[in-house]
Amino acid sequence: MQKEDFQGLIRKYIDGTASKAEKRLLEEYYKRLSGNINPLPAEEEETLRKEILSNIFEKAGISEVPIKRIAWWSWAAAAVVIIAISGSYFLFFNKTNSEIAKRVAQVNKPDVAPGGTKAILTLSGGHQVILGSMARDTILTEGAAIVANANGRLAYNSGTAPTGEIVYNTLATPRGGQYQLTLPDGSQVWLNSESSIKYPTAFIGNDRKVEITGEVYFEVTKDKAKPFKVKLNEMEVEVLGTHFNVNGYSDETSVKTTLLEGSVKITKGEETEILRPGEQGILENNQITKTKDIDLDKIMAWKNGWFEFDQTGLTTIMRQVSRWYDVDITYEGNLRDDKFGGRISKNLPLSDILKSLEANGNGVKFKLEGKKLIVQP
Repeated sequence: MQKEDFQGLIRKYIDGTASKAEKRLLEEYYKRLSGNINPLPAEEEETLRKEILSNIFEKAGISEVPIKRIAWWSWAAAAVVIIAISGSYFLFFNKTNSEIAKRVAQVNKPDVAPGGTKAILTLSGGHQVILGSMARDTILTEGAAIVANANGRLAYNSGTAPTGEIVYNTLATPRGGQYQLTLPDGSQVWLNSESSIKYPTAFIGNDRKVEITGEVYFEVTKDKAKPFKVKLNEMEVEVLGTHFNVNGYSDETSVKTTLLEGSVKITKGEETEILRPGEQGILENNQITKTKDIDLDKIMAWKNGWFEFDQTGLTTIMRQVSRWYDVDITYEGNLRDDKFGGRISKNLPLSDILKSLEANGNGVKFKLEGKKLIVQP
């Protein structure tokens, strides 16, 4: 197999476009080269090993490829190209220093399972309903709306145009939870972990208003007569019909609104910005700035089941880990805030994430004690 063929095969495997035969071929290479079954003949294994390493180090920007037989997988793991048969994920981390060849460290049990589909629905009277992928399907009435919960999605149908008092519900995800919501107007909402949305069970009046915390992605149904407004603390995002993401976690230094489709207006006091597709509005220190040419795949990775980093600092990564795996992060000693780049599935256990970070974090180590994750230099 030529190097270009192998690169293309990896890309197809990650994108989900590989055929069954191609998947089997790649997985068989992985099993053989990791010693899970009888090895290839020495000459074939050596040739394949060099092709794989050439691919890895070419992407890492390294011109000389170490080829000592006894260390081949150490180098591959240190470059962190991991093809996991069980999780079907691909991870490639870059390092800017000379220690790219550190071996993946072992993380002892206990492990922490990834988050999943779960949320809490708070009704207008204060009653709370626990929602999740394992919960029984439910149908209830709230105000003028019929509410259905099934397959990890909560949906509202207000039927005929309601009148009278506005009734509000709140959908909130805990740490380690995500959930989907269909609003009464048909707008689609995705909540990341540790997020919430407060909304009326029917949109009455001249606009459609909701309030959020955390990170929420919207695909808004168009209605020129009723602008859609999202409030986060004192900031407001106004749209007619569009796709956009708002990241406003309280432990982040800024609120980021990213537009995928349509247009939105961001307002904070006297500050106002209009966004076009591919732009991001950043609210920081009561000022709104606009950035163009945003990597939308990176912004939407959380919704599509990925962690994705691009020169992302360790403390920022740890905040994401804390929310998804429901662990508390503590730091010991003086840590360098190394930068990481790569993509890894959110469906993996915590230990897999930590192994990758340890292999590329300038000596950083992790110790898990119950729900406490200790980061050590």
